[in-house]
Amino acid sequence: MQNRTGSISREDGEEHHMAITVKNVLELPSLKEFRLAAGKKGLDHIVEKAGIVDYEFADGAVPSSADAFEQNSFVIGTLLFAKDRPEWILQALQTLRSYGVSALAVKTVFFRQLPPEVLRYADETGFPLFLFDHSYFEDVIAELREALKGDQTAQREHRLLDELIGKRHSSEEVRRLALELHAHLRQWNRAFFCVGDREYDDWEAARILNFFALNAERSQETAAFVYEDGFLFLVSDVEKAEERFRIGFENGIRTAGLAEKGETLTVGRGKVYGLEELDRGVREAITACRGALLLGKKDMDYAEMGFLRILMEADRSALRSCAEDFLSPLRGDGETGAMLWKTAEAYVRAKGDIGSTSEALFLHPNTVRYRLGKIREKLDKGEGEYLFFQNLSTAVWARRIIESERARRRNDR
Repeated sequence: MQNRTGSISREDGEEHHMAITVKNVLELPSLKEFRLAAGKKGLDHIVEKAGIVDYEFADGAVPSSADAFEQNSFVIGTLLFAKDRPEWILQALQTLRSYGVSALAVKTVFFRQLPPEVLRYADETGFPLFLFDHSYFEDVIAELREALKGDQTAQREHRLLDELIGKRHSSEEVRRLALELHAHLRQWNRAFFCVGDREYDDWEAARILNFFALNAERSQETAAFVYEDGFLFLVSDVEKAEERFRIGFENGIRTAGLAEKGETLTVGRGKVYGLEELDRGVREAITACRGALLLGKKDMDYAEMGFLRILMEADRSALRSCAEDFLSPLRGDGETGAMLWKTAEAYVRAKGDIGSTSEALFLHPNTVRYRLGKIREKLDKGEGEYLFFQNLSTAVWARRIIESERARRRNDR
């Protein structure tokens, strides 16, 4: 697959998008009192629609899915149709499941409990079935639809960002995509990409952005988006004043509530660009954040990355080949090879300083020197100490970049 941002390519071919599940919607205020009666295995079902069910099954009828229910719907009702015929409930549940409905919530107007065969069917098929007492249908449906609307907006923004930074466009096309992403961007923009020290699921990330949107009047110069495993902030201004971009970003993370969560953000910053080159700035911010994570830093400017940005933006097959070819003599040694790799990585991170390497590994400096001697025996092509360290550094960072991308792909699945 073509690299989208150099350091965040998705080689698995999967399209990343946000998704609301049954478990997520239960966090909405109007659904707090919902209690699970059966079907726990289905709490990860996707929810894309919300609706009401009651009259469709009157007189034991089986409604058409086209007329009544849409796939991935969360539906609520009172089971009025079965008030005097509780045996109709099972057939209704089977029909809802066959049409791809994600879950059913029943208000306890006519049924305080549901028939055992209904609960058994829901458990066996993983069809979530809830009971609730007091919430109003209108409040539940309105809140569900508002949450789903926000999720659809986030998916649209994610697709636009993929399009913006995943391909090479003309300056006119970049400007069009930028304004489609956020209509109020000004002429000069700086991108900031940040990742927290813990993982946010899609739902939590979307709620953070909803909070940002509700309070955006405090930070009108800043736009915020969920992208990949982090948050993208675009700070926009009519002038290229570095300090104003910094203040705009800090206001943005405060507005989103990230600054008050007691966690540390790793931040990557792109250069300042006009609207016609916004794609470059976004790519740079993401690359800088990935670089900071690799180096164990908390923030990094793309302009300060040096050689590392060349590696992170290199063709992935070439990068993998470089690392594997140079480091292959260590692979055949089992535990010894793994030990030498760990030493080589620490040595490179310590910029070739024996003392710092020994401290990082809790080893005596002489032990580190012995291991480095073994590494040179296996890897040195006789080009001298300076070129050997240069080649070792390149191979170590190349391998670390590849491994970090694999880890992110696993987390995305």
